[in-house]
Amino acid sequence: MSTRPGDFYEFGAFRLEPAERLLLRDGTPVPVPPKAFTILVVLVERCGRVVGKEDLMQVGWPETFVEENNLTQCIFVLRRALSENGNGHSLIETVPKLGYRFLGPLRTSLESPGENGSARLHASPAGTVNGRPEIQDDESGNKTKTERPSTVPSLAVAAEVAPRPAVLTVPWKRWALYFASAMLLLVAAMGFYRLSLGPAAPRVLDYIPISKDVAPGTILFTDGIHVYFTVSGPNGTRLAEMSATGGTPAVLSGVPSISKLQAVDLAPGGAEMLALSAKAGTSESELWIVPLPAGSAWPVANVRAHSAGWSPDGRKIVFAYGNKLYTAQHDGSSVRELAQLPGSAWNLSWSPDGKWIRFQVRTESYSCWEVTAQGGHLQRILDDPGQVPTGGHWTADSKFFVLPIMRDRRIDLWAIRESPALFGVKPAEPIQLTSGPLDLFTAVPSRDGKHIFAVGILHRVEILRHDAGTKSFVPFLPGVAADSLAFSPDSQWVTYSMFPDRTLWRSRIDGSERLQLTFAPMEALLPRWSPDGKAIAFAARSVGKPWKIYAIPARGGLPQPLIEDEGEQANPTWSPDGNFLAYAGAPWEAGFIASSTSVHHLDLRTRQLSILPDSQGLWSPRWSPDGRYIVAETVDSQELKLFDVRIRQWRSLVKLSNAVVAYTSWSKDSSFLYFNAYGEKINGVYRAAVARRDGAELVLDLRNVAHAETLGQWFTLDPKDSPLVLQDTSIGRIYALDVQYP
Repeated sequence: MSTRPGDFYEFGAFRLEPAERLLLRDGTPVPVPPKAFTILVVLVERCGRVVGKEDLMQVGWPETFVEENNLTQCIFVLRRALSENGNGHSLIETVPKLGYRFLGPLRTSLESPGENGSARLHASPAGTVNGRPEIQDDESGNKTKTERPSTVPSLAVAAEVAPRPAVLTVPWKRWALYFASAMLLLVAAMGFYRLSLGPAAPRVLDYIPISKDVAPGTILFTDGIHVYFTVSGPNGTRLAEMSATGGTPAVLSGVPSISKLQAVDLAPGGAEMLALSAKAGTSESELWIVPLPAGSAWPVANVRAHSAGWSPDGRKIVFAYGNKLYTAQHDGSSVRELAQLPGSAWNLSWSPDGKWIRFQVRTESYSCWEVTAQGGHLQRILDDPGQVPTGGHWTADSKFFVLPIMRDRRIDLWAIRESPALFGVKPAEPIQLTSGPLDLFTAVPSRDGKHIFAVGILHRVEILRHDAGTKSFVPFLPGVAADSLAFSPDSQWVTYSMFPDRTLWRSRIDGSERLQLTFAPMEALLPRWSPDGKAIAFAARSVGKPWKIYAIPARGGLPQPLIEDEGEQANPTWSPDGNFLAYAGAPWEAGFIASSTSVHHLDLRTRQLSILPDSQGLWSPRWSPDGRYIVAETVDSQELKLFDVRIRQWRSLVKLSNAVVAYTSWSKDSSFLYFNAYGEKINGVYRAAVARRDGAELVLDLRNVAHAETLGQWFTLDPKDSPLVLQDTSIGRIYALDVQYP
């Protein structure tokens, strides 16, 4: 199919314009990463036909060797972008071991005229391949043939060309008047059309990696010629310099270790850096100026702060101390209070035109605020509690503010378009620039307006099993990125929560017979098998909803809520006889306060619900396989308590002072409780004997494992009591995003 200017494809509420690189839903642009867009065009152009994985990878990454995971991520992004009432998966079909197929139905507009001179729309019926019948499964599982027409029907969208009227002679002045009037009407119509579409939005055209192996917490600056960022090494975290076009980074040996000085902003000329001295036990630090690329640093007199930034001319400094915002001259003189804030301010950014200062305020979460450089018109500018800002910088012309926003467990880049200076009027709603698969941090626009530099992380995890015989780790369920593993009573099946999309799956323990049990937008965590192996209980929520306990048949079906209760529900655990279910609250949603959780006890036969005595402030319950005990953690995760079901009393099992408990798991015979704990100097798997009260012993040292932080540091035991842990295999790069501003 043609992809000339003006051609487009329509399916459902979507319109795809390949030449303009636009995907629209009901006329609104849908952000799609460049590689994913290219893949979508190929699939749509070959609607109804299988496109092989190798073909798609060659189109998306020509002359480049990439792993198949890159294509999988692109398909995941496309399905999410095309999700309308949950039908994203129905548009792109996975053909096992072959590739993918776009199912439509599809309509396409061609620039070339039809036989009678009119433009035409061509419709492609879904499920038809070159006029052949589609083989489908009926409800009984038998194969049936659905006959399809062998020709593709077309629908004329313009009337046939009318007979040409006779030509009339008109004076040239009248022709000029007609022409001018027509042009005025055309201009007016175009202006009205543009207004109806709203302001033009910036677009990301491509991602270009310019570095290797960086961490999510990397600090990033640019002076237009170089990119400065932090790197870790044997001598601590240091500042490195690299060309803005990429290359080998060079560590600036003349700059002190970042462990001693924390970089916070680069001076407009790029010759100096603002940094805070890092001292343990203090929330406010001395502010220093560090010359680049080398030289002796000096403190800014009279200034202590926890965040700071330069003015656009480099003569002043804005800094945050406590819950207040101040400005001062670059030498620390003329300190002036700007604003009293509802919390502490972070990530201060002064607009290049000198008019505004924008920052994040930390209370229970982060929110985005702004104030004028004179201290007026303090206001919050992002009202959506589901959007959590994580920094931000202005473009060089002050027309856009680019910031990473965390939403639905993913961090994408957004831009706020700045309107003419109407003080007291909030800026426009943010415009989404990226839509995965990378989490993008620390967005810094280039000074020429052509790029955005950002740290991009492709999150990947690997499940490892510790082999006691070889005393080494081996992969478990290779290729599956998941946590929250739970095993069926017969040890033949396993269920898990996929990372990062948080869908619930089930398979045999060798990875075969995989079945997806839940679908987006539901998030599913912490599954547990029923003792008869027929059902799986788990904690789940949809966007903006509380966590609830659901149950779903192990063979698949619709998840059903188990408890009619308005509070947060998490961490389900079955009694061995299957008659009871215990669960707790979700204290991470309330800042881990004791009143946010208790251990609840549900009788599944009578539906009677009760709270275990003296269980307030306890969470993450686990029933022992013999049914005698329930273990739970305190909300500070420094103590494990054991509830004796027969005498209905708690006792302390383990107390920690220099570490926190992450996850617990019972041995198969209920004699030991295993748990993993980590702190400043320790990280390992421990076990405590239930019959004794002599504390815990180290079973496995994990200090050399690169732990993945998904739900904290996850751990469990497999059916043979071998520890399973999660290793972080994420890939971090610095990217230069090609961007087009209106």
